[in-house]
Parts: sequence; C-alpha cells; structure tokens
Amino acid sequence: MDNIKAEKPYTDEISKQEDDNIIQPSILLVEDDAINATVIKKFLSKNFKVDVASKSIQSIEMAKADNYSLFLLDINLGRGMNGIDVLNEIRKMPKYANTPIIASTAYTMKGDKERLLQAGFDDYISKPYTMHEIILKVQQYIKNINE
Repeated sequence: MDNIKAEKPYTDEISKQEDDNIIQPSILLVEDDAINATVIKKFLSKNFKVDVASKSIQSIEMAKADNYSLFLLDINLGRGMNGIDVLNEIRKMPKYANTPIIASTAYTMKGDKERLLQAGFDDYISKPYTMHEIILKVQQYIKNINE
C-alpha cells in the first residue's frame, strides 16, 4: 500500500443500496501494482463494478470485450506500453470516444498534470490518494445510473 493513504471509513448513499438488480456503472482499473489495485478496487466496488487489468495489452483486450463507463489508468505500467499508449489505443475504439479516462499516477512534478491532460486524459489524480478522493473524482464523471 505504498501509494495509497489510509483514511477513516467513507460512506455515501449509493453504497447503502441493497437491490441485487441495480446496474452499477463499470470501471476498468489499469494498475500494475497488485496491492494498489486491490485497495483501489475495494474503495470503488461499493459504488461501481470494477474490473482490473495489470498489463497494458490485457487492458486493451478487456476494453474491446466490454463496455466501460470510465477508465482509471496508471501511467507507469512497467515494461511495454505506458498509460499514454493505452489511452491512445482505447481512444481509437469508437465506443470510447467520449468515455472519461482518468490518469492515476505518482508523477507529481510541475507540468506532469498538464502534460497528461494535453495527451488526452480527461482528468488526473495523483498518488497517494484517499478513498474519499478517488470516489469523488470518479463520481465527477459517472453517476449511479439508477438514480
């Protein structure tokens, strides 16, 4: 959990819904660090359906096979394609032309946010972040479709 800050429990009205028939918006989390992926998925899974891809090629295949409401995309994905490369491949798919893609990164130097937004990301969140911060960031772009 080296990149995620702990915080007191976060609750909201969406997470209190118990109807099994509720359709949750789906997110593809692209994160190569298994601990970070587990924590972020836990943060978001009360309000959203979250799939996880740990590799760039896997994320592109998952994007082709499903219909996601939002992408949360790590920038440094280890060997191979980086997050910007994955962004560009996802944007080539017509069904994702207007889908929000948020950069999730530890790159926090001056100009990093601007560089990522200029590359085509809709938004940016810097690691480490709290559960509350990531939920609010995601909710800016997708609302529970059953409201």
